[in-house]
Amino acid sequence: TLTCANRLMPRDGVNQILLRLDPETDSARLGQALIRDLAASPDAKMELREARELIASMKAQLALMGGILLAVGSVSLLVGGIGVMNVMLMAVLERRREIGLRSALGASPREIAWMFLAEAVVLSVGGGVLGAVVGVGLVAAASLVLPFEFATSTAIMVTGTGVATGVGLVFGLYPALSAARTQPVEALRAD
Repeated sequence: TLTCANRLMPRDGVNQILLRLDPETDSARLGQALIRDLAASPDAKMELREARELIASMKAQLALMGGILLAVGSVSLLVGGIGVMNVMLMAVLERRREIGLRSALGASPREIAWMFLAEAVVLSVGGGVLGAVVGVGLVAAASLVLPFEFATSTAIMVTGTGVATGVGLVFGLYPALSAARTQPVEALRAD
C-alpha cells in the first residue's frame, strides 16, 4: 500500500499526520506548534483539520442532499397529483351522462362526490403499491449486479403508499366536486 500511496502522491517526506488527542487537549494550539516544528521551510504549505470540521462538512453535505431529494420528491408528487386530477377530470367529462342519470335517480351531490373521490384514492393507492413493488424489484435486481446489500423497509413502503393516497385524496377533490356540481338536465342533454 505504501507503493501505491507513493504513486498517487509522489512527494518526499511526510504528507499527512493523524493524531488522536485527549478531549481536554487544546488541538488548535498543538496543531500550530506541530506546523511550526515540522515545516521544512517558511513557504511550506501545511494545514490543520480537525475531525469535528470534517464531520460538520459531511453533515452539511448530507443536509444538502436531503434537501435536493426532498425537492425532487415534492415535484414528483406534484406531477403525480396533477396526473391523477387530469385522469379524474377526464372521467367526469366522459361520464357526464352517468352522473346525470344517477342524479335524476336520486343520488345526492355528496354521494356523487364520494364516488369520484373514492376512485381517485383507489387510483392513487394502486399507483403507490405498483411504485413500491417496481422500486423494490429494481433495487433487488441492481443489488445482484452492483456491490451493495439489498434490504427493504416495510415502514417506508407503507409510508410511500400512504403519501400517494394522500396526494390522490387532495388532487381528487376538485374533480369530485366538479362531478357533484353537475346539473342532471345538462348532463343528460350533453350527449
